[in-house]
Amino acid sequence: MSTTKYLVKLFPHDKFFFGGENTFGDGHQANYLVKSNYFPQQTGVLGFVRHQLLLQSNNDEIFKDSKIQNANKAKALIGPRGFIINGQSDYGAIKKLSPVFIVNGETFYLPGNKEYQIYTKIEKDCSEKKVDRFLEIEKNNDNFLLKGYNPKFPIPDLMMDKTCDQRLFYKEIFIEHKQVGIRKNYEGGTDNDAYYVQTFYKFHKGFGFAFIVELEDSVSVNGTNIKVNFDSQDIVVFGGEQQAFKMVVEEFGSDFDEIIPDYHPSKNMNKIVLVSDAYVNDDITEKCAFAITEVGDFRFITFDTDPSINYYQKPAKSSKYNLYKKGSVFYYENDVQKKELLQALNIDNFRNIGYNHYKVITKN
Repeated sequence: MSTTKYLVKLFPHDKFFFGGENTFGDGHQANYLVKSNYFPQQTGVLGFVRHQLLLQSNNDEIFKDSKIQNANKAKALIGPRGFIINGQSDYGAIKKLSPVFIVNGETFYLPGNKEYQIYTKIEKDCSEKKVDRFLEIEKNNDNFLLKGYNPKFPIPDLMMDKTCDQRLFYKEIFIEHKQVGIRKNYEGGTDNDAYYVQTFYKFHKGFGFAFIVELEDSVSVNGTNIKVNFDSQDIVVFGGEQQAFKMVVEEFGSDFDEIIPDYHPSKNMNKIVLVSDAYVNDDITEKCAFAITEVGDFRFITFDTDPSINYYQKPAKSSKYNLYKKGSVFYYENDVQKKELLQALNIDNFRNIGYNHYKVITKN
């Protein structure tokens, strides 16, 4: 079957919310300060694409009233189930999904490597001095250090264009939007502890999410071809609060690897930079010489392609796992370390839906 790559852009009509480990909960586990993640999980993007394929099938024999009507046809279109940790996954017409990145006009912004410190320093004469420093790694006997690193200031999350000349803080892309609400009890009243604060995000003007998806042009069921439709939509819903987005879809002639930033090489060490969040089966930090990393929690929605399932019902969640966050850097000294790092990261089941993407950077 022939395939087509599509660039998909998602522009929120207003605010958006992508849930994480910290949700409202119930009873003694209730949380009253709940904050959106900046980015959707790749498993959420996979679910979004699968749902759109069903909605745009224009075939009541496949999907009607938020419910699958014919399991065999639906499985051919979107696969028998959603994401699973172990084993090979079949997502029907969906062949590959890239990590989510940021778009503004014709410029793509992808995760920056965690090797920069950018902050304002107060001098002795009380004047302000901006520090914008790339942290070189140096080895002293068996110890490694980041030259110029100031422990008083964090290493920020950055987004970069292809050349790395434009480095944006998250606050230059995202705007916080706090919303206060009241949760009613089952009798219709409110409890004293029912107030909550929920933090959504909005984009600064012009920004949006984007990803690349490769789809088969058609799928076959018992010798009958079903055309795969994936077109622009003025309104789609996405995220934990089902917020409204505009979806712009266009054919795309490049691979995801071609838009990854040209990360600044280090003078003394080769390295691998994570372009997406990544899952590994064991301790990857034991396979490298040094690393700058951050770890986050990861759960995903579990759904089978079955006529008994309504897509508007509350979904089940997986167990909790950990992911190394995008922008993490793993330094290596020899080919053995490089091979072990790549073996740990090359998990097809994750890479095919946009996790575990990386770029190898050789030293100057």
